[in-house]
Amino acid sequence: MKTMEQWKESKLNLEKFLQVGDEVDETIKSYFINVLPPKTATYNCIQIGEPYDINEKGQDTYFTLQRESNGWIFVGDKIKT
Repeated sequence: MKTMEQWKESKLNLEKFLQVGDEVDETIKSYFINVLPPKTATYNCIQIGEPYDINEKGQDTYFTLQRESNGWIFVGDKIKT
């Protein structure tokens, strides 16, 4: 599980620290919600409010956490859900 403490100690940008499939702790989940108003905040999906990139179709993509049976998982940058 990736933690906020590990992220701070790593001194990496979020996109370098998190890898698709990483489970994150509650403090990173809270960061996704509180850093900006979230783009998406549902029972099973949280997306950071600022676009990360633009895909090949010209759609904004957002860093995304998805709730799974074992917790919140980083699933990469996805279009708005």
